[in-house]
Amino acid sequence: MPTFDYYFAAISPWVYLGNAGLINLLERHDAQIHLHAIDLGQLGEHGFLALAQRPKARQSYRLLELKRWSEHLKQPLHLHPRHFPVAAATAGQMVLAAQAKHSGRRALALLGQIGRAVWADELDVSDPDVLVKLADGCGFEGRALLEAAPEMAAAVLESTEQARSLGVFGVPWYVVDGESYWGQDRLDFVDRALSRQSSLR
Repeated sequence: MPTFDYYFAAISPWVYLGNAGLINLLERHDAQIHLHAIDLGQLGEHGFLALAQRPKARQSYRLLELKRWSEHLKQPLHLHPRHFPVAAATAGQMVLAAQAKHSGRRALALLGQIGRAVWADELDVSDPDVLVKLADGCGFEGRALLEAAPEMAAAVLESTEQARSLGVFGVPWYVVDGESYWGQDRLDFVDRALSRQSSLR
């Protein structure tokens, strides 16, 4: 069974836009995925810049690309959602808790709903009650995931260090057989890499 690693930030619009395609890819390959929530703010040495720190030209082009991709993928998206940026540590930790209790594939459902909550429904995912409802809606016991979330803090630190060693500077970031792929628009290459991995088994 093909398997690979996925580094994410829970409220990234690109993680949200790529989530459905990633789930489809996993189903087609019957692949396993290991999710890693990371703190992008710790990866400035590799070139990551918080949105407010980016040059105006980059900020403007980001909006253009978000509009293009949301229309192309038919995914609803507000360019300036009501609750962004927002504290998302608990959201990412709940996704990891869902993975620990179930699987990475199932946890992706929650990650997708968190992204949709921010970018389409304009909900505040720093609100624990919002997160519990989202998790419940995905078939998890939301309150149990919320209670387990702090236990995932160490995993986030460890994954952030792994990301640093890999040279990660943005999300979504996929690693298949030691090779990195950055961006939801690289899923075609991830698809090919998983096909090669399957052919060697």
